[in-house]
Amino acid sequence: PRLTSIYFNLASAQAKQDRVDEAIETLRKVYAFEPDDRRTTETIIAIYVSKRRYADAIDDARRLVEKDPASLTDKGRLARLLIVTGQEKEGIPLLAPRSRPCVTTAL
Repeated sequence: PRLTSIYFNLASAQAKQDRVDEAIETLRKVYAFEPDDRRTTETIIAIYVSKRRYADAIDDARRLVEKDPASLTDKGRLARLLIVTGQEKEGIPLLAPRSRPCVTTAL
């Protein structure tokens, strides 16, 4: 919708002026009328990462993984954020594929 574009343009301008918290607050307003908007969440994460505020991006990255647990992209993003913030024990397992039991058949 048009309102989403207005919020995105405003947030982009705020982020370019280093008004990160205002940009994030502006983007979060999109959730009021589009609560599951993936693009909004990805943009919030990207703004935090661009300012090296990795810990601030973790909750939003978790939200994406919760919505789509099969997404390797989302899991990888969350894992990197966890690792860079010293949470390796939680982050590394997200990078490792789950092992499957070996199935053998008798001949």
